[in-house]
Amino acid sequence: MEWRVEFNIEQQNFHLENINKPSSIQAETNGWFTIYDNLNDVKSCLFCDFVDDKKKLKKITKSDIMKCKSEFDSIISIMEEIGYSFENFPTK
Repeated sequence: MEWRVEFNIEQQNFHLENINKPSSIQAETNGWFTIYDNLNDVKSCLFCDFVDDKKKLKKITKSDIMKCKSEFDSIISIMEEIGYSFENFPTK
């Protein structure tokens, strides 16, 4: 299943939504912005955990999220290059 991943700077939380449904939240409206338009379930959960681990010490900004996205994408790319499969990865 593919997901849209959004973040709210004011509320400091994520919104994950199946991309086959229209978004109930307008991007860039009311503090929400889209991080990924299309990410599988496992990777979307991993990304949220990745950012949550980093933001424990401070309030996170849009710039922080985009840096995390770049770092996360690099990590995922390396994992895929070495043949790691996310198909059987347990999600919360």
